[in-house]
Amino acid sequence: MKKNVLFMVAALLLCGAVSAQNWGTPDAHAKSSNTPIVARVTVDGNAVTPTVDYRLGAFVGEELRGLAAPHTEDNNFWIQVFYNQGTSETISFKLYDGTNEYTTCSVTKATQEEGWGTPSEPVALDFASTQIMTQTTALAAGWNWWSTPIEMNGVDGLTMLEEALGNEGIRIQSQSNFIDFYDIEGYTFWDGQLNDITNEQMYKIRMSADNTISLTGIAANPSNHPIAITSGWNWIGYPCGSSASLEDAFSGFTPENNDVIKGANSFAQFYNIEGFTFWDGALTTLTPGQGYMYKSNSSSNKTLTFQNRSKGELAEDVSSSGEMFKAIGNDFANNMTITALIELDGENLHSDNYELAAFVGNECRGSVKIKYVRPLDQYLAFLLVHGDREESLRFVLTDGTEITWSTDLLMYVNDATYGTPTEPVVLHFGPMGVNQNNVVLVNFYPNPTHDVFNIEGEDILKIDIINAFGQIVYSKENNNNSIQIDLSRHSIGVYLVRVVTNKGVVTQQIIKE
Repeated sequence: MKKNVLFMVAALLLCGAVSAQNWGTPDAHAKSSNTPIVARVTVDGNAVTPTVDYRLGAFVGEELRGLAAPHTEDNNFWIQVFYNQGTSETISFKLYDGTNEYTTCSVTKATQEEGWGTPSEPVALDFASTQIMTQTTALAAGWNWWSTPIEMNGVDGLTMLEEALGNEGIRIQSQSNFIDFYDIEGYTFWDGQLNDITNEQMYKIRMSADNTISLTGIAANPSNHPIAITSGWNWIGYPCGSSASLEDAFSGFTPENNDVIKGANSFAQFYNIEGFTFWDGALTTLTPGQGYMYKSNSSSNKTLTFQNRSKGELAEDVSSSGEMFKAIGNDFANNMTITALIELDGENLHSDNYELAAFVGNECRGSVKIKYVRPLDQYLAFLLVHGDREESLRFVLTDGTEITWSTDLLMYVNDATYGTPTEPVVLHFGPMGVNQNNVVLVNFYPNPTHDVFNIEGEDILKIDIINAFGQIVYSKENNNNSIQIDLSRHSIGVYLVRVVTNKGVVTQQIIKE
């Protein structure tokens, strides 16, 4: 009998041992032939005595092709693996003991009619209770939010990540420290204050080019990696190898009303409305390899411990990102969130067939589809905006055919959270197809300024000055073509000046030094 042994490469995104209740039943009638296998099973080198509690499954890819029957008289597992005659497919194995599913088996087989093993010479299938996995992550040029479900051992984990990034890594940054890559006359090294990598932490990784990195090691058990959550923003890792819906991921944790979870491209907020609690937003699923930021509104410290999940329990992530406008998120390390209610032509928007986008000049910094929030019976935009410094934002709404610009302005500030689901920011838009940013000639000088600056234009009707937190700190109606404004009583920083004229609205960023 042929005794070739093919070694299986474990590239599994599984989080420890999980339930096997979702294997299903092999479809024997869909295949024309079968491979009989007689196997002796061990876990960590210890022989397994076949009982009804054990299930041995044979798989081709993720498709179940056979379930073993335990034979107590010879302590073997007998299994038929179904396949189509004339084809040769690779069979892998999974073992379930009633509690845990072991997927790291050192042997695979090929389908063949004569089968494998006999009662006196069974095939040896050795499983390991420690899950070995390979994490493969595609990193884009620019900034990426990253974490790992592979057990990290401090300095060794950092070395592993540095080697995986190679010469295309620029910076690895944690919430408190960072390390940079240097290439000095061909001598390359990493240096900085970051000393280790942990499973509890999210890291922002800056790349000089697109690259796919792989790390192989022991799958982390999330119960061994509790994450400390303090008031305000926390950079958190996701130490699980399988995706989970927000509801499942936070099932053992009690968020506060209006807590925020955000990734590199989307976010969600937590509601607590008269005892009815739920997450809602554009972010619906936590994904292995991705990093997140969690904003806690609690005055007390908490502990977040993620739970093991099986693939069968997971919800599909439904993307709510924009389709017409594409943001250049990887250019920036940071972002902020806006929860907005849209007022279109004097009425609240009652449709999800719209997209909201934020711009700095002609550069799109974020876009999202409008979403219906059933418990609130409202249509809201959960818009994540990218940036690294204070800049003025303007907003555009589109139905996929026509657009309209808002006269409302906000200032971009790193990690700002504008609005909540119950108290959203209101963005006002005129009729679709009408561009409200008509060319209006208004001069602002000097800019930057220390105290006083001037505004000159035709038929100025009103002037508003907005600080970095979106607050109007100055407002005055006017019927002149020029006005002088004194900022001496206001803090140093960046302000938005909105000027309403007979011909339209114009905004300008003013810097007070």
